[in-house]
Amino acid sequence: MFRRFSLTTSLLPLSLLLAFTACDLVGPDDEHFVIEPDSISAPASIGPGDTLRVRFFGSIGPDGCSRMERVYMRLTAAELQMEFFGIRSHGGACTQMPVVLDHAESVPPPIGTSFTITVFRRGPALQRTVTVRAD
Repeated sequence: MFRRFSLTTSLLPLSLLLAFTACDLVGPDDEHFVIEPDSISAPASIGPGDTLRVRFFGSIGPDGCSRMERVYMRLTAAELQMEFFGIRSHGGACTQMPVVLDHAESVPPPIGTSFTITVFRRGPALQRTVTVRAD
């Protein structure tokens, strides 16, 4: 006649309530944004069999709550197109140090005689042209 008391059964409604309200407890959703690189570092020219090494620099965010989330890259024999995406977390402790972009890519040969590097961002795109020498 007596029902057996189960701690798990009695805590289940409470745990479900907390699970559904947890998002409200930690703050608003994360913010997704386009990272704004400010410079491209690449040689002015390379040899026909050389690997092209490119670096991208800029700011990701003002503090440790910002980080790079993903990179869009499209590569052909004539062009490298890049776009950087970041995420800023809300609802946690962050370091006070700015987060910088320092991203490297390598483009293996063969590369056309003229190679364009394009970085898309909210403002005008950044571009850099590399000439492939005939050697």
